[in-house]
Amino acid sequence: MAEDNAAKDGDKLAVDPQAIRTSAAVPEQWGTFLNNQLPKIRASNPIAPGNFPEAEEFKSQVTARINELVENVERTNNALKTIGADLRLVADAYQNTHKVNGDDAQMLYGLVNDVEQFLPGAKDTLPAPVSKTTYQLSDPK
Repeated sequence: MAEDNAAKDGDKLAVDPQAIRTSAAVPEQWGTFLNNQLPKIRASNPIAPGNFPEAEEFKSQVTARINELVENVERTNNALKTIGADLRLVADAYQNTHKVNGDDAQMLYGLVNDVEQFLPGAKDTLPAPVSKTTYQLSDPK
């Protein structure tokens, strides 16, 4: 499948911007799915404690965990939508040029930096590749 999207020929690399745009829809769909789950998560507090301190403390802890889960789902949703949007920017850049240079690595850093704002630590998990190698793009048509 990867060969369908980018074919190497020596120093040449063909990139299909439409394949990148199609790929961008996947994380966006995941984000939409997660976002649609938020009302269920928010409503998942069936705790009705008795009238004693331990019960109130238990309810407080469950409520705090639900709030943390909601916040994490919202951040993940935002990160996934950002990945999709940034992939579209990458596709647009490939559509408008036939040369790959150091700016390509910078675009990937932009994607990782955008995700970092929603998911701190993303830079550790999703390091953008750094390469001194440049490729000459050929038109895939």
